[in-house]
Amino acid sequence: MRWVRRALITLSVFVLLIGVALTILLSIDLGRFKGTVEDYVSAATGREFVIGGRFRLEIGKTLDLWVEDVSLANAEWGVAENMLTVERLVLSIDLWSLIDGPIRVEDLEVDGLVAHVEAQADTGKSTWDFSSPVDGRSEDEEDGGFLQTGELPLLLERVRLRDIEITYGQGWLDAPRQVSVDEATLVEGADGLLELALSGALGAETLRASGRLGPLTGLITGRDLRWVMEFQ
Repeated sequence: MRWVRRALITLSVFVLLIGVALTILLSIDLGRFKGTVEDYVSAATGREFVIGGRFRLEIGKTLDLWVEDVSLANAEWGVAENMLTVERLVLSIDLWSLIDGPIRVEDLEVDGLVAHVEAQADTGKSTWDFSSPVDGRSEDEEDGGFLQTGELPLLLERVRLRDIEITYGQGWLDAPRQVSVDEATLVEGADGLLELALSGALGAETLRASGRLGPLTGLITGRDLRWVMEFQ
């Protein structure tokens, strides 16, 4: 039938165009977008974001990112120069999930992360709070997006952390306190909680922990957090 033939021709052309587009996309040196990524994150956070080392982005069945020597500047009123530095980060995301959602992170490795958490003594605002009043509204009136609605379009299958150091300082405690992680693994559980195994230190005290905690939204927002943990 003529309409069947036309449909097959249309479908063939469509598949061919997709193939050509993918061939072009896979042949592009995506590493040249390093500056674009720096500009985007800097604009989104209002803090200077710098990738000082290697930046490589590859697209196949998964979207794979390798990045080294990353820094995110602190708030202007913060004590530490940078609120976050990372020696090495490797990320693998299921490509189809970027279209269909939620975003599925198949693997995330982070080495040499140093983070500083500070708060303004008068307002209690954290250096990790990137919000700002819009259109004359107060921060309480702003739409907080998925963090306020409790919906986070992100799934973590596996996370591996090494040599992590988090300092809670100005505005949080009378004196800075450090949490260090020698090595930790997080694996997605069937009930939405993350299975955790961790070794490190809390100040001068050795810390070992294992168990389950989550969901991921709760870890980020500090709300509706559940955990079943054993500490040694």
